[in-house]
Amino acid sequence: VNGHENKENTTDDQNGWETFLRKSKFCHRPTQSFLPDSERERVNAVCASGGKLYKGNLCISKEPFSFITVRVEQGTSPPHPLCIGLQGAEAEPS
Repeated sequence: VNGHENKENTTDDQNGWETFLRKSKFCHRPTQSFLPDSERERVNAVCASGGKLYKGNLCISKEPFSFITVRVEQGTSPPHPLCIGLQGAEAEPS
C-alpha cells in the first residue's frame, strides 16, 4: 500500500501531482493508481475483517474504496512539461 499513497496531494490539482511524480521519479510509468490516505485503513483491512478470501493469498474487499488514476502522456518526461490526466474512481467489490 505504501507505494500507492501520495500523502502530499490527494486532490485533483495537476500541479501538485506533477510535483509528486517528478519528485518520486514516477514519470516513466504511463498509468498509475494512488489511494487517498483516508482509504488506507479500509484497504489494509481487506485481508482481515474488511474482505473475504478469494483464492490462495488473494482477498476481495467487501466494500468499495476510492482511488485516483494518474495518466502520464508518453514523451513528456523531463525536461519537457509533464502532461497528466486525473481520474477519480471507486473500486467495486466482487
